[in-house]
Amino acid sequence: MNFWATWCRPCLTEMPILQDAYDEINKETIFILINDQNLELTKEYMNKNKYTFEFVQLEREVFMKHGIMERPTTVLLDADFTIKKIIIQQIEQENGKEFIEFLNKNI
Repeated sequence: MNFWATWCRPCLTEMPILQDAYDEINKETIFILINDQNLELTKEYMNKNKYTFEFVQLEREVFMKHGIMERPTTVLLDADFTIKKIIIQQIEQENGKEFIEFLNKNI
C-alpha cells in the first residue's frame, strides 16, 4: 500500500518506479495506492500518466487515525496481510527492477 498525494513531489517521483514494478509483478502482487484528495483530481492525474494501479480514496481522518502523517508512506504486507515493513519517505530504488528485488527481500 502506498499513501500519496498529487501535491507530494517525492510521491510523484516514485510513481513511475512503482508502475514499472507493477507491470512486471501484478499477477502475484497487489499494489494499492491510497490518497485523501478529490477523486476527480486523482483520476485525472492517473489517466494523464497512464498509471494502472488500484486506487482508493479515504478521508484524511482515516490517515490520521492510523498514524499516516507523512507522504509518501509505503506499507509492505505479506500474503497474510501482516505488516512486514513501513517506509516513511520516498522509496530509495531507482527503477522497477530494483523495487521488485527490494520487495522480494522484505516480504
